[in-house]
Amino acid sequence: MIEIINNCIQFLAWAVCFIISGTFTVRRRSRGWAMLSFGYLCIALGTLYWLLYLIILGETPHVFYISETGWNAAYLFLCLLLMRLSRSGSTSAGMAWIAPLFTIGSCLFFFQWGDYLLNVLEAVLMGWLGYLSLRGVLSGGRHRPLYIACFAFFCFEYALWYSSCFFPSDTLASPYPWLDLMLTASGVMILPAYKKAVNA
Repeated sequence: MIEIINNCIQFLAWAVCFIISGTFTVRRRSRGWAMLSFGYLCIALGTLYWLLYLIILGETPHVFYISETGWNAAYLFLCLLLMRLSRSGSTSAGMAWIAPLFTIGSCLFFFQWGDYLLNVLEAVLMGWLGYLSLRGVLSGGRHRPLYIACFAFFCFEYALWYSSCFFPSDTLASPYPWLDLMLTASGVMILPAYKKAVNA
């Protein structure tokens, strides 16, 4: 029951963010806003499938591909959004390479449970997202709040994945539902941070 409530909250949050960012897309005719709204739409649809599966069949989906496809598309749109912003200023890579190295190690660890191809795809997309966001955090600048929000999203996503390996998800004593809410909060914060970045 906790997992259903958690996923309801998540779906509503992603759907509201999609509507808001979609409104900005239409009003401003901006590619950046379109990328963000598509990202929110993809993650909302992936969450909706997961939620409906839980409600109708009463269990966690055994095959993740439908939800994972939506979530991976959302990571891709976030990466494209950050790449678009990073063109406006030169930034050095520096310590940002820690993020893709971490995702490679995590990918090898997650091979114990998941599909190899899916693990590799997620490692590539999340490594790219982690690299771009951490590079932006370290370089500073006017877009820094957006990079911080994206890097927080990256961190909470991995914390959630690791907790799912060791703790049951349907109990409040587990860190999983709390990390899930923190992931949603960090994802929601990308919206005002992007608005502030484009208005700066």
